[in-house]
Amino acid sequence: MKRLLCALALACLAAALAPGAASAAGTTTIDLRGKAVKSLRSQGVELAGFGGASARRKRVVLRVGSGLVSSTALLNQRGGLVLRRRVAGRRRTVELGRLQVRLGRSSEIAGQVGARRFAIFRLEAVTKTLSLDSRTGAASVRGAAVSLTRAAARLIKKRLRLRRLPARAFGRLTVDALVRGEDAPGGGSGGGGGGPGAGDGPPVSEPVGDEPPVLARPAGAVDLTGAQISWRPKPSFIRYVNSGEGTSVFAGATANPPGAAECPVEAGPALVYSFHFPFTWGWYDPATRTAGVYFGGGVRFRYTAHGIDLDAKEPEVELTGASSRAIFRLDGRGDTNPGNKRAVMVDLDTPAIPPVELPGSVSYERIPATIPVGGSQSVFADFYAPGDTFGCISVSFTYPVGA
Repeated sequence: MKRLLCALALACLAAALAPGAASAAGTTTIDLRGKAVKSLRSQGVELAGFGGASARRKRVVLRVGSGLVSSTALLNQRGGLVLRRRVAGRRRTVELGRLQVRLGRSSEIAGQVGARRFAIFRLEAVTKTLSLDSRTGAASVRGAAVSLTRAAARLIKKRLRLRRLPARAFGRLTVDALVRGEDAPGGGSGGGGGGPGAGDGPPVSEPVGDEPPVLARPAGAVDLTGAQISWRPKPSFIRYVNSGEGTSVFAGATANPPGAAECPVEAGPALVYSFHFPFTWGWYDPATRTAGVYFGGGVRFRYTAHGIDLDAKEPEVELTGASSRAIFRLDGRGDTNPGNKRAVMVDLDTPAIPPVELPGSVSYERIPATIPVGGSQSVFADFYAPGDTFGCISVSFTYPVGA
């Protein structure tokens, strides 16, 4: 059975908040055609596969290795693709690795180039033929349009030193996949219940490793007089857990009414998407505009049929400019017991959300949260990858003026 790596918010919920992706079988095929492909070929670029993927002149075939299937699908592909070109007698290459096909109302193929992870291919007209069955773990698509994203076209053009590369048509996509638990007989679903990972066997989480250091308080910092926080995890994970017993709050934490959330939520069931925690203490340094804000209470995530019973509690928000982040204490029972330790849940993109600053108060609304990059807790079983979005956090606080 796959072991989850401690990692991040719901993705780290220490390898337990979300289970590891179930094993899978099947293929993802791209019939190569379109202006982007023609441009690459006209400039001498060769396309090849590695790690189980294959690429020929007319077709790319990827092998599905694992994934989750619910009202959407996330399918991790084995191996990847490499683009090669000779420039001034030297071979230049671009490897597209850790490919993940994301199917739903908004579809794409994400991947990694070096240390950067982003959407490489845009998928269109997916919903016309998309078929997802969370009970059996089956996912299929026929003839969806594939095109290079602008970011991918720019990066490939630069690294291969191409004269041009339009972010245009790359081909047509066909997916035939069956996601299943390792214990499932005959390749079928290994468990009941819909939602991501239906068919998973119970996850087995390892304890959280070294805890992050407590943020150092500057000499000029003042004590906070109050603070509020709202945390909205990734909606697809909330829907997954609600295929089981769902979420509950404890020790003073509260939940939004069903359907209400601070960050936008795509159409779906009216579930509890956002949580609030009671303020305990904190500090703010007006000179450096840094803050450490600490809360109590917690949220329990339960899907016992899939071995999940995990607590995320006592959040700490570190507001330090581009290195801002949220830390939670993670604990649980049974197969999801990270050891009652603190772990970085998400990085917070505070530069994207300028704060509202008034005398004696600071407020950040809907800070984008992402899976942490780097460190032993930044990989979530190759499912939620470093840099992937994971909901948002809003935080505000007050402090004495002139102290």
